[in-house]
Amino acid sequence: MRPAVSIILPTYVRLDFLREAVGSVRAQTVADWELIVIDDGSTDDSVSWLASLHDARIVVLALEHTGNKSLLRNAGLARATADWIAFLDSDDRWQPAKLQRQLAFHAANPRYRWSYTGRRFIDANGEDIPTAQFKPWKGHTGWILDRVIALEANIALPSVMVERSLLRDVGGFNERFTSAEDFELWVRLAECCECGLVDEPLLDIRKHRSVSHQRPDVSLGFVQIYRDFAARTKDSGLRATARTHEGHHAVAAADRLGLEQRWSEASHALRMAFGTSASAPFVYRAIARLAARRLRAMISRSSAPAA
Repeated sequence: MRPAVSIILPTYVRLDFLREAVGSVRAQTVADWELIVIDDGSTDDSVSWLASLHDARIVVLALEHTGNKSLLRNAGLARATADWIAFLDSDDRWQPAKLQRQLAFHAANPRYRWSYTGRRFIDANGEDIPTAQFKPWKGHTGWILDRVIALEANIALPSVMVERSLLRDVGGFNERFTSAEDFELWVRLAECCECGLVDEPLLDIRKHRSVSHQRPDVSLGFVQIYRDFAARTKDSGLRATARTHEGHHAVAAADRLGLEQRWSEASHALRMAFGTSASAPFVYRAIARLAARRLRAMISRSSAPAA
């Protein structure tokens, strides 16, 4: 018999966190699930540990390492059998009633083909991080495309539940994107369907050193997502919002590339920002910052003693 929900969980060398993630699935008040773990060529004992659980509901796909989370999740989706799909990251965990609450929500509200929940934050040791340290969270429901584009709808991937048929219709994860791939999917889902909300903190998101939201490629991923959306939308207001966000993310990429002294790439990112927001002061400030960093680097090199 088909399970009620298929859970997609990619992992790579995270056994300590993986134990908690899988444990939170096995502790669900709904037992009718299948967990598809896609191992991205881990060199630790992740695969053997999963096998040692002897849980027939857990399927392991052991792949060669690529680092492409979109590809990994699509591999899991191809193996999934349930009508509903849920996602979990290997360093996060669910509250025990997460699946029950969301499945009940969709049963009572069939017009919603995807939904998300609230979340909490935990540290590397699993201890709560006070919410006062973060921007206040507000859930949005219904036709939320404008909120997604404006980055007002903060949707955490492991909080999402979506119809497998809807994922098939929109094409799953876009494997061009190795960063911000979840946001790219939310944009496409929000373009075609209303979104539901279970306004409870049913997910614990772990904040730890290996989380890499500040990498330049993350910002460049957002640049491409906004560029793609602006090219296809017929809504002039949303197009303008997307172009503005494209410029801001290009500037963010340039700043991070400049800190790494990747001058040519930083200059290219600033040219992209200038192309979308040529009259915006934030672009000219970014140009000045990059020029100052490069000048300081040149002075530092010229004043360094000869080897």
